[in-house]
Amino acid sequence: MIEAVLDDPTQARVWALMRDEAHVFWVGWRQSDETIIDACETVLRTGNLVGECVATGQDGGYRVFIRAGARSEEVPLSYSLRDRQITLRALNDFLAPEYEIRLCLDSIGGDALAFLPLAGTRWRELEQRFPQTLGKLFYVLTDTPNVFIDPFPPPATWQELARNPSSSRLAAIKLYQEQHGVGMGAAKQAVEAYLAVERSRNA
Repeated sequence: MIEAVLDDPTQARVWALMRDEAHVFWVGWRQSDETIIDACETVLRTGNLVGECVATGQDGGYRVFIRAGARSEEVPLSYSLRDRQITLRALNDFLAPEYEIRLCLDSIGGDALAFLPLAGTRWRELEQRFPQTLGKLFYVLTDTPNVFIDPFPPPATWQELARNPSSSRLAAIKLYQEQHGVGMGAAKQAVEAYLAVERSRNA
């Protein structure tokens, strides 16, 4: 289904994907953080990913954990409206590199936002096949902007920065580093490989 949307991103196709509960989950801006993890598991069906909320006598009165089998990580909550994004970023870090969650940009503007989790290798494959369309439909979650409370549209994608002759290639490399959690060398290699493909397409 995702290829059909990227091949021909009509509004009808995009919204059909976002309504497909087998592929996409929705998060409300005041949703309980542990239920975000459970919603993601409903799509991924790993068999062991769960969110847990533990009552405490400190901070906001509770702590949230991401658990998968013997693995467990606490979500670094701020006990504010920023926490939906904090939870999603923590979940992405927990799932990486096997999976990655991205925001469906067409859901911006409502009381809830749609998120598409896919295997990390699948996202890389789609980046190679649909370099321009992908960034317009699916947003890589970073620390800022907070997609629930900060202004949108988001900043330029690393692909846009790389293609733009008036921007620094270093800016594209740094953004790739931030979004994918890799070193400078790997980010530089990825940006240069992307530009080589673009040059061959335009030759």
